Amino acid sequence: MELRILLLEGKTDVNFFLPLVEHFYGFRENGEACKTLPFPRDSDLSRPICLTKGETLLIVLHAGGKDKIKKALKVIFKALNRFDEQPTIIGVARDIDTEKDILNWAKSTLGMFEPEVEDGYLVVKGIKVVPFGIGEVLIDDKNIETKKELELLVAFLAKKESTISKLGGSIHKLSEDLRKKLTPKDIVHLLAIAKNYTGDSLSGLYRNFIEELIRENPEVVEESLDESGLKMFLDVLAG
Repeated sequence: MELRILLLEGKTDVNFFLPLVEHFYGFRENGEACKTLPFPRDSDLSRPICLTKGETLLIVLHAGGKDKIKKALKVIFKALNRFDEQPTIIGVARDIDTEKDILNWAKSTLGMFEPEVEDGYLVVKGIKVVPFGIGEVLIDDKNIETKKELELLVAFLAKKESTISKLGGSIHKLSEDLRKKLTPKDIVHLLAIAKNYTGDSLSGLYRNFIEELIRENPEVVEESLDESGLKMFLDVLAG
């Protein structure tokens, strides 16, 4: 079975990515496939989520925060000698924030493994490492701060879907009252109110919102994946 790994920042990212991988690429969760994975239990990695499609196994992990991704990525590479089969691809997705070059960030992070650059990817020990920066979208709204992160992509989807457009007056008034632009996370909180979401964490909102949008308007999701560059990343990782 071909093995692939997706490393994400945190739980909210996992809840955003899973519906995309399942709906658009045909993967299904498979708990049995995770039982024999050789990741150390006390490592800087989340419990793995395993998805399979045909003869491909995709392992989804998160690091518990952006500042922990470097350490988590090193844990993954150090664990590879305990795998029966080496992964063919490792995808790493993180918020862009102020990082100008995600490829160079990944190269620097994996410096101890002497990565080589080939066709816009990294190659480490024969494994293709595909880094991706989340948040490369533009929301044309003077009241919203363009902070390149997952929340900006969610807000971008919500605007295309029309929820944010309907809240335009509220966003403008709130921005005026606060005397500052709203952050993407502020917009996500407004989205939660608009969608009557009552869960304890935003990660549940992300999954509910994406799943609902995929059911009701998959064209908007596909268009947004294209515009953000995420489709190209997922095509390589899960296609």
